[in-house]
Amino acid sequence: MKKLTLDEIKGIELEILNYFDKFCSENHLQYYLDGGTLLGAVRHKGFIPWDDDIDVLMPRYDYEKLVKLSVKIDDRFILKSYKLDSDYSYPYMKIVMAGTSIIEKNISYHGYGVFIDIFPMDCLPNDEYKRQKFQNKIWALTNMANYAVEDKIERHGLISNIKKKVSRLVGIQTILKLIDKEAVKYESDDALYAYDVIASTKKDRLVRKNVFDETVKLPFEGKMYNAPSKYDEYLTELYGDYMQLPTLDKQYSDHNFEAYIEEMGDCDE
Repeated sequence: MKKLTLDEIKGIELEILNYFDKFCSENHLQYYLDGGTLLGAVRHKGFIPWDDDIDVLMPRYDYEKLVKLSVKIDDRFILKSYKLDSDYSYPYMKIVMAGTSIIEKNISYHGYGVFIDIFPMDCLPNDEYKRQKFQNKIWALTNMANYAVEDKIERHGLISNIKKKVSRLVGIQTILKLIDKEAVKYESDDALYAYDVIASTKKDRLVRKNVFDETVKLPFEGKMYNAPSKYDEYLTELYGDYMQLPTLDKQYSDHNFEAYIEEMGDCDE
């Protein structure tokens, strides 16, 4: 196995994104660049210089359709979902490059390779009280999922130890099913708010659903990809003054992994 450099990892991620974009076009699936990838497209026309991943967002209907279409995916790539792999431990999907592997610290599950993340976009209740209750429940369940798979919990104390034990007793597969069951409760054409609630880094985001009503193309590392037409409103909710670069002490990736790829002859007897 050959250890990959950061530039090699980014190159593989772009290869996955290119394939994913083509696959979605051929199968009439909607997607958008999301999170730091969308920010990178708008501010840098590519990766944020200190970032090392790619995120995309899909409406829930298309997201579930992708699972059903997984058998059509090229053998160079693997769609990872708890619905397809009982060992998978995330509440969202990944497409990984076959023949690669990642060792990510503090995570007990290492059975995936270099990837892009695929998040589902779910609707929220229009009523404020119901919306807060919904967001609190999703937040609690996704925290349970983290406790169920983290090898080393940075949070200490009696409550954290209890949460870890309870989460592992319930089991990651059951928790992931509970997350999905809760997340789709408010899918509706009349919903006013929607975003990648199960992958959000903030509990109480408020993103208008019509942000995603239309699609535009934005440049990312020399090619054009789908983005929500109202990306300014979306990025402002995610990052505030997103065109302002963070201070130097915040210009780093919080990912902590090593990536490898099989070389010719690795599988020879």
